Amino acid sequence: MWKAEDIRRLDERSIRERGIPGSVLMDRAGQALAREVDRWIHRRGLRHPRIVGLAGKGNNGGDVFAAARSLMAWGHPCTVFLASHLDDVRGDAREHLERLLRAGGEVHALPREDDWCPDVLAHPWPDLVMDGLLGTGARGDPRGVAAAALRALAAARPRAFVVAVDLPSGFDADTGAASALCVPADLTVSLALPKAGFNAPGAPEWTGTVRVADIGIPADLVAGVGPATAERLVWPDVSWDLLKPRPRAGHKGSFGHVLLVGGARGTDGAIHLAARAALRSGAGLVTVATPESVADSVRSGLPEAMVHGGPETPDGRLAALPLCVEARLPEFTAILCGPGLGVEAATRSLVRNLLDAPDVVLVLDADALNALGDHPGPLSHPGQPVVVTPHPGEAGRLLGRTSAEVQADRVQSLDDLVQGLDAVVVLKGAGTRIGLPDGRRYVNLTGGPALAAGGTGDVLAGLIAGLAARARDPSEAALLGVWLHGVAGDLASWRKGETATTAGEVADALPLAWAELGPR
Repeated sequence: MWKAEDIRRLDERSIRERGIPGSVLMDRAGQALAREVDRWIHRRGLRHPRIVGLAGKGNNGGDVFAAARSLMAWGHPCTVFLASHLDDVRGDAREHLERLLRAGGEVHALPREDDWCPDVLAHPWPDLVMDGLLGTGARGDPRGVAAAALRALAAARPRAFVVAVDLPSGFDADTGAASALCVPADLTVSLALPKAGFNAPGAPEWTGTVRVADIGIPADLVAGVGPATAERLVWPDVSWDLLKPRPRAGHKGSFGHVLLVGGARGTDGAIHLAARAALRSGAGLVTVATPESVADSVRSGLPEAMVHGGPETPDGRLAALPLCVEARLPEFTAILCGPGLGVEAATRSLVRNLLDAPDVVLVLDADALNALGDHPGPLSHPGQPVVVTPHPGEAGRLLGRTSAEVQADRVQSLDDLVQGLDAVVVLKGAGTRIGLPDGRRYVNLTGGPALAAGGTGDVLAGLIAGLAARARDPSEAALLGVWLHGVAGDLASWRKGETATTAGEVADALPLAWAELGPR
């Protein structure tokens, strides 16, 4: 992730050395912003939404003007409130303001603090607000008209979806510190590159989901300016095998076979949710091994999967793999173990036996992690890479720490897990962090409070396992799975609301999340 000054210099070099006009870069930024707003409108199912843009006199305001013009052209009228006099707008922003006005755009200049009463955006309250008041050049606490405008935005936020232009106004692009007046965004459209501040602890509370918009900065210029933080933002890479078009001659045997092991009496929903996600991963075949007493209930909801009941303990835990599954272990390209499994002697033995399975990617989640006990030591070995997906409590047990200690330093906790387990580690939570054994570290900024619900972790584990069944590199499965899972959470919550979205609805939104990556 990059410092604000480095991004500013890249903009300048694109203009000076490559002849790309600043107004063109601003137009691209506005179009990217408008596309995200349009996507939200359609996912939300709104016919006549009220869209409002809050613009400062700088470049972020110019991005709002450009976005408003595009939205108008697409049939979404947008009212812009300008926190300055019209004559104070200069440069490229001025050009886009004039283009918006010529197109018939509605712009209200509110240059005085008194103009920004708390309900200035009401009558009616907007469905969505674009926050383009302050940009990366702003320093210190907002003052004057900008402060008054942010108070009006705060009054609207309980009713409106907030989209930040490049970053929330009052959020420091380099440090991630937020001023007292900063209004949390639901979605941040980061222009050109992700900002270093997005990596800061607590940043997701202010940025919401982050989308990076390509505005045409030449790639070779970007390559010459190294990122300021060691962690990278999770973002799908078109070079990944998982994102290459599927061959027309492919068949179910071409796309891997994933085995999911888990479930018990009373917790069979966990393996059911994991399997629903695996079925939406693109894996060719999905098999579920679960206790005999719950196999019929799992099977009834998963007609596309092969469900086999196995021997169980007196309290309904899986004691061993079904014989038909045991005999076919070499057929599987990935195995997920853990959702709803329970922890007792038989299940611990089952997990340990799976650690010795050759030529397969092993994904361990939930009770499979608890079955490892404290300080389990390296898990991966040649022919069997391992992916673990702990939440902070499970991570704490693996490290001999409390959940609070893990949360207090998630970066160090991630490093310790990767080094101790020699595995791909997905440390779940707001700003999920992914660590790879080769030293690469990532942070994911898709998803939000809708994922703070029982069962969503099972969906993530099933999705990663299904992707791992197809992937040559399990790190691709972890990175893409975390990103898709977050996007599915966003899309489901945009439709259903953050409060009422269930894990099953997140699983059902995975096809829409895939569609964000293109038609294939």
